[in-house]
Amino acid sequence: MVHPLKARRSAGRRQGATRSLRLTRKVIDRQRGVETCSACHGQGARIQTIRMGPMIQQVQKTCEVCGGTGQTFRQSKQQETLDVHIPKGAPDQHKINFSEKAPAPRPLA
Repeated sequence: MVHPLKARRSAGRRQGATRSLRLTRKVIDRQRGVETCSACHGQGARIQTIRMGPMIQQVQKTCEVCGGTGQTFRQSKQQETLDVHIPKGAPDQHKINFSEKAPAPRPLA
C-alpha cells in the first residue's frame, strides 16, 4: 500500500518531521476464524460435469473460491493511525515501510 504524504520542504527535508497517517485496511476477521470452504467442502477442487449430446465429461478443476486450499476466511475493515517519521534529508518519493501493516490476502468466500 502506498500513501503519499506532503511535507514542507524546509521542515520535512532539513530537520525531519513526524506526520500522522490515518488509514483503513482490510484484516482477517479473528472472531470468525478459518472455515472449511463451502464450495468444495474442504477438498480444494471441484468436479464439473459437461454434457455433450449423449456423452458426459467430468473435469476436475481447482476451486475458484478458496484457490485450492480448502479453507476460507472473512475480512473486516480496521481504521488505524500511524505516526510516520520522515527522516532528516529524505529525498522526494522516499518510501517508508511498516512491518506487519500490509493488507490481508485476497478475500475468500
